[in-house]
Amino acid sequence: MADGVREYLEEPPPKLVPIEAVAVELKDDTPGVSGEVMLVNTDSFEECNHELDTQFSGGEDGPDSPIRKVQQEQEKELVGGMGNVAVADDDEKAESEDALQILDQKEETEEENLDEEYLQNPEWIQKEKHVFILSESGKPIYTRYVQNQIVSVLTSSALTRMFEKRRNYDFRHLLGGTERLLDNLLNMLDSHPSFLLGAIQCLPLATSVRDTITQTIIQYCSKIKNLVFGLIICHNQLISLVRMKKFLLHPADLHLLFNLVNATESLKTSENWMPICLPKFDPNGYLYGHVSYLADDCEACLLLLSVDREQFFTLSEAKQKIVDRLRRHHCLEGINTAIRTSSYTVKAIGAPELRHFLYKSKTTAQFTCPEYTAPYQTEKGQRRLFGLYQLLHHRVHSVSRPLKMVYMVMDTHTLLGWVTREFELYAALEPLVTKHNAIIYVNKLLRWIKSDENKLFILSSPTF
Repeated sequence: MADGVREYLEEPPPKLVPIEAVAVELKDDTPGVSGEVMLVNTDSFEECNHELDTQFSGGEDGPDSPIRKVQQEQEKELVGGMGNVAVADDDEKAESEDALQILDQKEETEEENLDEEYLQNPEWIQKEKHVFILSESGKPIYTRYVQNQIVSVLTSSALTRMFEKRRNYDFRHLLGGTERLLDNLLNMLDSHPSFLLGAIQCLPLATSVRDTITQTIIQYCSKIKNLVFGLIICHNQLISLVRMKKFLLHPADLHLLFNLVNATESLKTSENWMPICLPKFDPNGYLYGHVSYLADDCEACLLLLSVDREQFFTLSEAKQKIVDRLRRHHCLEGINTAIRTSSYTVKAIGAPELRHFLYKSKTTAQFTCPEYTAPYQTEKGQRRLFGLYQLLHHRVHSVSRPLKMVYMVMDTHTLLGWVTREFELYAALEPLVTKHNAIIYVNKLLRWIKSDENKLFILSSPTF
């Protein structure tokens, strides 16, 4: 149980204020709404798992495979087709079979020692939360990570082949070197609002700068066949995203890309070419990613994702042209300036009894929130607040009794959760705030977000 939720439960029961009066007076002048869809919209990461995990069950070569669909689109224009992903699939099969033969000889003698090391490791023991993943036969695979990150490394089809060959196969050896990705992701799961909301956060950026960045990606990438996504990210925030027509990214896949860049320091020193499986896009095949930082003097990272495994040099050339144009138009300076100055606090809203909030635009699957200020400067205070947001989210998205609005009065907080067709809002206010003032502050907050929506959200959906 999260610390915030635990502390909350130790307080006297909250007073649930009738919400009808609040709902009547609140104005629905919705900020961040866009008719152009760029990301898959979901209320939370968990609620769409079943639907999306079964959406592409036909395998990489099946008719529903997005990777196969990309190839088919290009085959209409190129004589002879591509066929690269099928070759990659054959390579994966051969590599998996070789790995099975080699590792079978080692794992019986190593397994007991590995388990003992895990149980005695002080760093492991001190973790607040542990996630255990086992095979169907009960074989331990790893502790503290989650399925999507594993699929991103190995693909679902490769995992299926392994377990079809031997149900109790221990593939921990194949995950060697990925511990930093797994642990970093799990640490973020317990603290970053993006996972709770099933959304991503954009770097607040002047519209002119963001438009120039987007048009630059389009200018140098639109004629590159088999390129599916081009995006620039920084500090777990999205700067720009361009996609192939008919294909969308899911926020959960973007979270994995954020985690890859955030947890891999070596990406800062070179251009990198790597297979990346995006489980919500297609769990059974790899995209091939050219991943590199824009420049030594810029903290943003460019990712160009293609279905063609032979495009490194083509994408490397495109990357250099993108950087040259962004530098000529002072966009690298604009990004650096935004990193230093674009964050804001609740003081900017002009609502003195508003402490913190999360606002999600459901149509764009994007959210915005202020920096932590009193009384949430400490890690303990931030964990506690996040636990309260989890509680609000659970109440409004309850399977048995979903609510449109929750207004809770506690000894140390007043909490508001409000969900409409277009947005979700979770807010923490001073404990003695009146209901009348709470209404005023929320209206003021919505107006403030509306006035800055072009800076806080990406409202267009550019394509190659």
